[in-house]
Amino acid sequence: MAQTICPYSLRPLSSEDCNDEHVLPVALGAPPSFTVRALVSENRRMNDLIDEPTVTDPLIRFLAMTQGVESRSGAVRATPKVPCSRRAKLCEPRSRTRDHGLDLSSRL
Repeated sequence: MAQTICPYSLRPLSSEDCNDEHVLPVALGAPPSFTVRALVSENRRMNDLIDEPTVTDPLIRFLAMTQGVESRSGAVRATPKVPCSRRAKLCEPRSRTRDHGLDLSSRL
């Protein structure tokens, strides 16, 4: 039986504005074929609200990594791959000395 209704919006599906929504994220090891048809707008909304926060959650990533979960890009790592432009900002060394406005010279 062909699916004709979007499971999220309950609106009719048309071939131009629908795609495959992964019931469970492939990034967590779900089979790529475990999908339902959904409206593109609803699929994006589910990605923003559920999928992205879930697959980037540190505890979920740790559990997936310890269980040997394979995503489309390979084994799940403790930290997600970050695009080069963001990686440069994230990897800048932090100063080991912090100035909190305290004069500690009198204690030495």
